[in-house]
Amino acid sequence: MQTMNRSRKVDRLVAVDVLIVEDQPELRSSLAELLDDADFAVAWAANGEEAMEMIDAGVRPRLVVLDMNMPVMGGAEFLRARADHKVLATVPVVVTSGEEQTEEVRGQVAACLEKPVDLRQLFNIIAAAKTGLRHS
Repeated sequence: MQTMNRSRKVDRLVAVDVLIVEDQPELRSSLAELLDDADFAVAWAANGEEAMEMIDAGVRPRLVVLDMNMPVMGGAEFLRARADHKVLATVPVVVTSGEEQTEEVRGQVAACLEKPVDLRQLFNIIAAAKTGLRHS
């Protein structure tokens, strides 16, 4: 599988298993590499605005892994924009954060994972999304 970042121009619809939205470059690239090694198709963005631009350009994720604390467009703002977005509204989101999430956030996402993320748990959620199963 090939990992795609926002610098690659998307001129057609591109399906990916996971869109990672994370502002910490080391964490973002490590997670993308691990998922790529596990044969998941991965794209990534450094913030919510970049993620929205990618989706508007044709990237179609099965699941979004979303950091909550980012510059430009953080996780909470991304979730608000997602609610009315024709592509994203039905895409499951997994929040990753070092902080406890509110009930409002928990009600909008498939899962909330505390950093450092339990990779086994994240892989199980992604695998379920890839096969179309709902994670509980």
